[in-house]
Amino acid sequence: MASVAPARRCPRRANPFFEKTFGRNRVEGIALKDGWNVKYTLNDTLAVGVEGFGLIENLGASSSSAEQHHQLGPALFATIKLGEQLTITPDVGLFFGLTEATPSLTLKFNVGVPWIEPSAGK
Repeated sequence: MASVAPARRCPRRANPFFEKTFGRNRVEGIALKDGWNVKYTLNDTLAVGVEGFGLIENLGASSSSAEQHHQLGPALFATIKLGEQLTITPDVGLFFGLTEATPSLTLKFNVGVPWIEPSAGK
């Protein structure tokens, strides 16, 4: 098992999304959805971390913080090699609601299948 380079041991990611609805069921304003995480890589196949998610429904006339959705919690990230060209990346997290509008507990389970380019020599 190879060791993880120190610079890659603690990656951080933030994903802000601005959302505008259109049409018959549109909602006024522009919403901000955010997701972020900080991971600590234990080895090539396992990382632990903290994730947070939030939603502010109308930035121009935002509701009170108690009415916004914000959650935070621990997460476990794995990389499982199933074959030479097939890897899956499951992660699981348990999130605690930080506001009255957010559920007290949320369980997240996600499985990714990264695209792996075939080698040029094959």
